[in-house]
Amino acid sequence: MSKQEDRDKHSSRLHADDTAIRKQVKIAKAHGIEIKEPHKLVKHHALDCGVPNCPMCSSPRKTYKQPTIQEKSFDQTKAWVDEGELDDALDKMARLSDEMGLGLYDEIDYIKKR
Repeated sequence: MSKQEDRDKHSSRLHADDTAIRKQVKIAKAHGIEIKEPHKLVKHHALDCGVPNCPMCSSPRKTYKQPTIQEKSFDQTKAWVDEGELDDALDKMARLSDEMGLGLYDEIDYIKKR
């Protein structure tokens, strides 16, 4: 890589961090939350309490051993699709999620195991 490419990547990372901070500060202000250290909002959401086992913030799969809303939706879709077409539909979903950068591999594997 050339030095200019490195500079461009570095500046885009800094810009992404600044944008994330600005968005989270805006959300916090809209909800009346005072932010004293905005730099901490780069990787954490303003409305997240930070407790991993919080019933409001954590995944229902972790706390209650229940499927998430997205997994329930996939189960419903699975019921609509015939068994012969299921693998084709899941492969198409995997390709589309990969193209859009959604990363739904865990959910698709969850459906295939059922």
